[in-house]
Amino acid sequence: MIARLDHLRKHPIVFEHLTGLPVAVFDALAADLVPAVEAGHRKSLERPDRQRAVGGGDNFDLCTADQLLLTVIGLRRNPTNEVLGFLFGVSDSTARRVRPRCAPVLERA
Repeated sequence: MIARLDHLRKHPIVFEHLTGLPVAVFDALAADLVPAVEAGHRKSLERPDRQRAVGGGDNFDLCTADQLLLTVIGLRRNPTNEVLGFLFGVSDSTARRVRPRCAPVLERA
C-alpha cells in the first residue's frame, strides 16, 4: 500500500518521479478519466453474453483513481505486475487486470 494515491499525495516529489506528473495534474486527469473508466467497466458488465448478473463476481481491491495511478506508473516505469502489486498492496493478477482496463482511456485522453 506504499503507492496508494492518498499516501503518495503526501510525498509530491516521489509522486512526480514515479508518474512524471505533478499531483495537481494527476488529480485533474483522474477527475476527467474516472467516470470514463467506470462507464467502460459498467458496459462490459452489461454485455448480453455475460454469465453472471451485474454485481456477481469479485470487486476490484483498488478504487478507480488508484487503478489509474497504477496504470500510469506501470506505463512510465514498466515494472513487473509483482512489483506493482506489492506497491499497491494487491496481487499481481489484480495489477495485471487493471492495466488493460485503464490504458485505453488514458490513450484517448
